[in-house]
Amino acid sequence: ITFRMIRNKKKGTPIPTLKGLQKELKGFDEKELEPLYEKYGKTKINTDIRQKFGKVSRYNIEYTKSVKMIEHYTELRDKYEKKIKDIEKSYLSMVKYIKPKITLNRPTKSYPFWRGKVWWGVSVKKFGKKSGWKRFHIVSDKKVKKLNLSEEQIRQMGREKFVKDMVDKDLILKSV
Repeated sequence: ITFRMIRNKKKGTPIPTLKGLQKELKGFDEKELEPLYEKYGKTKINTDIRQKFGKVSRYNIEYTKSVKMIEHYTELRDKYEKKIKDIEKSYLSMVKYIKPKITLNRPTKSYPFWRGKVWWGVSVKKFGKKSGWKRFHIVSDKKVKKLNLSEEQIRQMGREKFVKDMVDKDLILKSV
């Protein structure tokens, strides 16, 4: 390897460069690669070999990394699944005391459904559920007219739907 100094034209300082650096493959039999060198050229074959080995090596690294991540997250899922099962009974016993005050949104021409909203929050500072209005669909206006429901009955349907949706969202194990 020989070094040659070139001056940086803007700053006038020398910049070291490498000259004559050969990118040779180590561990390959040159005699067996000779027919390929003659047919396609030495640089093309060397580049292809480097790229293929590099890709295989990179894919192997990514594969082993993903296997480790899967194992890690499977352990976490199992850990929290057990915790959810432990607390599920007490959670469901608390749910029966939930009686949210439903604010009804009447149907409009463009949206013919009864909707409800509840101010909901059981958070302590940054943890738990975020406080705020929770909006949800209750029932279609067509069904209300068909069943001849009053506003109080629609509110009751909204309470039941709100609690059911909350339990379904919180207790993920019911869907598994």
